[in-house]
Amino acid sequence: FICGFQDFFFVTQLIPFATDQGLPAQEASNLQGLAGLLSIPGLLFFAAISEKFGRKIPLALTFLPRLLCFALLVFSSGRAWIYASALLFGFSLMASAPLTAALVGDLYGFQNIGTLTGTIFWVHHLGGALGAYAGGFIYDLTRSYAAAFALALILALLAVLTSLSIREKRAESVPSI
Repeated sequence: FICGFQDFFFVTQLIPFATDQGLPAQEASNLQGLAGLLSIPGLLFFAAISEKFGRKIPLALTFLPRLLCFALLVFSSGRAWIYASALLFGFSLMASAPLTAALVGDLYGFQNIGTLTGTIFWVHHLGGALGAYAGGFIYDLTRSYAAAFALALILALLAVLTSLSIREKRAESVPSI
């Protein structure tokens, strides 16, 4: 839920926020594209370390760039910080997807993985719908993204702590590699 909230919030609000801060619309759009491009090495990086260290630590680590991203947006201003935030967020944008599917398989086996991951991604997108809406709603109420960024920062911290609380175990039906 938190991942979806942050994903959709950031993706829908980055361009309006950046243009509100003085970036030209084309530059803001290019920045969002660059953030999306960085999701590829981020996804591959976190997936690779999950093969070596298990799922929960890399999953928790996917939320650290987000925590930094939103902290920068809450406590800093200016073009350089907008770029740093977008690139940090982009690196983690798709990173939790393979970790989540692998974690579900590790914990529950693969017999019902379609139903389980489908449910997880449904919850992800439910959070996403709320995140996209909340960002705009908070901006409309306050004429600032500060409260929305602070909320996303708190959620990132909660996601790190929640991920670290996972008790990893291997399902008996999971073949050893």
